[in-house]
Amino acid sequence: IVLSSVNRDSALLYEVREQLGNETPIALLALGSMPEGGTFIRSGAPFFRKGDSILFSCTADSDIFKRLVRSTDASVYVLPFGIDCQTFKPLPEDCNRMARLSMGVGVDTPLLLYSGRIHPEKGLHILIWMLEEIVKKNDKVVLCIAGPIENEKFPHFDVLTDGYYSYLREIINFRKLGHHVIFLGNQPQKSLAALYSTADVLIHPTISPTENFGYAPVEAMACGTPVVCSHLGGMKDTVVDRKTGFF
Repeated sequence: IVLSSVNRDSALLYEVREQLGNETPIALLALGSMPEGGTFIRSGAPFFRKGDSILFSCTADSDIFKRLVRSTDASVYVLPFGIDCQTFKPLPEDCNRMARLSMGVGVDTPLLLYSGRIHPEKGLHILIWMLEEIVKKNDKVVLCIAGPIENEKFPHFDVLTDGYYSYLREIINFRKLGHHVIFLGNQPQKSLAALYSTADVLIHPTISPTENFGYAPVEAMACGTPVVCSHLGGMKDTVVDRKTGFF
């Protein structure tokens, strides 16, 4: 039986154990709950039995668990997520050239890429501030932003985010960066693979403490593109500093 930590009530774990008995193993997917305290997992620890498993997608989260829960009968594993390496792989130069031309970006133009949700916890406002400094050193740089606009609440501050995209547009215009930023919207996987492959660098400036894996950095590296990212969560496992990217 596989459960997810999005079910926050430890009574659920107790009820499942009561119904199934001690013979049926339970696997609990911790997801990104530990940086927020992992209340469900910690309060449910007494109900775990030998043969049960708690699965974390990064060592940062499993380390938090081991500090907060000193003993449990469950086995603890780090099980990273996977990507499709038949889709995300380096593409031929002619494909890279076509991808750039379709965006109006020159072959020799330094191309930075962000791929992911347009949401405050992804740190895009920080990325725009960074871009302003980068352009001072190279005024040919272009930043491509690919991803859906998300209007859900910012979970850690309980504030609405429906004006975030407009805010980004405002600071881009205020800082006179309009010619350096391209918004592409949400992209299918094949288009993303082309973007990763043709970009010079993927930037992943997330500020979310629950970033328990980070698909975009792994997808970019699979396409042969180095990554500059925040030093937290799953990226500590997937990005090798100064070899496949920089923190």
